Amino acid sequence: MKRGVVTGGSGWSGTLASAEVYDPATGTWSPTGSMATSRYRHTATLLRNGRVLVTGGSYSGTSELYTP
Repeated sequence: MKRGVVTGGSGWSGTLASAEVYDPATGTWSPTGSMATSRYRHTATLLRNGRVLVTGGSYSGTSELYTP
């Protein structure tokens, strides 16, 4: 089973710039480096090289790459 990444979103405190990685071997989530911009309603696309392209969303017209 592969690891997963969750980025951004919105919560009680507003729009989030956080990112977390899921490890299926341990069943745990761990914080990873925050995104440069807080965002929600964005897309995250797994690229062939293993990176994740995070782009768009409300409050952000930028893109960034997550490198595991």
